[in-house]
Amino acid sequence: MAMAEAAGISPARLGLLWVKEQPGVVAPLYGPRSVEQLEHALPILEMTLTNELRAACDAINPPGSAVANFHNSAPWMKMRLIED
Repeated sequence: MAMAEAAGISPARLGLLWVKEQPGVVAPLYGPRSVEQLEHALPILEMTLTNELRAACDAINPPGSAVANFHNSAPWMKMRLIED
């Protein structure tokens, strides 16, 4: 929280901003439950991280440390329907 406060933004915005600016991320997935939450998040579309803030966020969760290869890896996702 202190990092976000020092940057002048909320922790939620900082988290979304950091995700948005990761290499390979087209758009961060975000599921607001209210119009207010959506309106709070929208300004990150116009924001960018400073190099210092990016480095501080990366120190907490280094890029590539939370990568999962789960797409289409479950056996049920590989099943094929038999057509008559």
